[in-house]
Parts: sequence; structure tokens; C-alpha cells
Amino acid sequence: MKHLFFDIECANCDEGRGKICSFGYVLCDEEFNILDSRDIIINPDAPFHLTNRRDKRDIVLSYSEETFLNAPKFPHYAKEIYELLSDKDSCVWGYAVVNDVNFLISESQRYNLYLPDFCYFDAQLLLSDYKSVKDVMSLERAVLELGISVQEEHNSLEDAMNTMYVVKNICKNLGLSLKNVVRLSPRVKGAVVGGARVQTDGTPKKKVYLDIKEEIYNLPIEYGEESEAVVRENRQKAFNVYNAKKRLLHNYDSGVKASATIGELLGDIFKEEE
Repeated sequence: MKHLFFDIECANCDEGRGKICSFGYVLCDEEFNILDSRDIIINPDAPFHLTNRRDKRDIVLSYSEETFLNAPKFPHYAKEIYELLSDKDSCVWGYAVVNDVNFLISESQRYNLYLPDFCYFDAQLLLSDYKSVKDVMSLERAVLELGISVQEEHNSLEDAMNTMYVVKNICKNLGLSLKNVVRLSPRVKGAVVGGARVQTDGTPKKKVYLDIKEEIYNLPIEYGEESEAVVRENRQKAFNVYNAKKRLLHNYDSGVKASATIGELLGDIFKEEE
């Protein structure tokens, strides 16, 4: 499975509809090795309204307005972008990705283009779950806390790369694969269906937690002198894990919206074996 991290910049969001001027992406494998990356520069076919905005700070893009206006318009790149997003072998990631998804929807409508169905994951919500906090954090603040140097703000490729670094850091600190991290935070997943955004229902955290516990409990038995001791040790480890988190599991099982999130559920207990 591959992972596509993307970010979008707009010339303006007048009337709540973003006019896309760049689409940056980073494509990587399960180990976060970069396979491809690009910053697609797009003529927004609209004026730039990024300064002197009421109650909002000015935005300075990485390229001149002339560079954007000399580029092809969105329909020229639509097929390439749509194929990236709808590739069945890739998971699509963004930071506060709902905004970018809405931009794609509105641009597709503006140019009367068919936006294919695709699923997406929000790294901002994943970070909140990992840190066990209710508030969301800006990408700039997130990368600074992680010690990542911000090269250019409001550069689509740079922000896509930083989104990848945030997710990679979470996986590293938890000692879990991205697949298992996503399973434990179902709310980060959404989808575009029929040209509209929908929220998908994920697997309840308790069931996923118990599934992983079961994987630890039933580690393969290797025949030999120490096999019984190894099995007993693994089963005791799984039992301790379950007891340590039983109260949190009960909260999720009861349907009560508990405050427990990935960080609290896992801590340093479910470290995948190296």
C-alpha cells in the first residue's frame, strides 16, 4: 500500500469556494520512503485575495502571481490529480484535509468536471488523538513541536511533506505501523462519494484494541525447549495489557464518548516487535 500526502493553496476562498492555484503531493511507501513528489502550479482563473483580509492574517505564497497566471488552469491537471486521489493502491492524507477536499469539490463543480470517489485521512485529527487533546493544532505548530524545520509556509509541496513527517513521527513514537494507527483512530477517515463529502464509520476502538491484543496473545508457538515459557510470557503480557486498559475499554464499549484516545489507549504497551 502507498500513501499520498497532499496539500492545496488557493488564490481566494470568496463565497466559501476555493480557487486552487497549487496542488502539492508526496507519494511514499509503507516505510515512508518517498516514491514521487511534485508541486503542480495552476492558474486559478480568479483574482488573488490573500492580503488585507478582515480578521485573518495575510498569506504570502511561494510563487509570484505571474507564475500562477502563466500556468494551465485546473481542468488541464484534473485527470492527473483525480488519478492520484482515486488510486486504489494508495491512502490519501492531508492536514485539516476537509478544507482541501472542499476545494476539490468546488473546483470540480466550477468547471463541470466529474470528481471520482475516494477516501481520505486527516493527519490533524490523528495528531489530536495521539496527543489525547481535544484542540486541533496548526501544521506549522505541529512540525515545530516535532523539531522539523519549516522551509516555506504556504507551499503545497512543503506542507504535503510536513504532513508526512507528522504522521511518520506518530507511528515511530507509538512503535506501530500506520495501518494499526489508523485502525485505532477511525474518526480520521472520510470519503468523497458522488461528488460530495461524507464521514465514514470506522470500527469501534474497543474491537480493534482487542483484535491487536489477540494477536499478541496468540503469537505463533515455536517448538523447542523454551516454547512453553515463551508462550506463557506472551500470554501474561497480553493479560497485563488488557487489565491495564480495561476501564478505558469499558467506556468505549458502553457507547459513552470517552476522552481516551490513541495516546491513552496505547501508551508504550503495544510496541510492535522489531
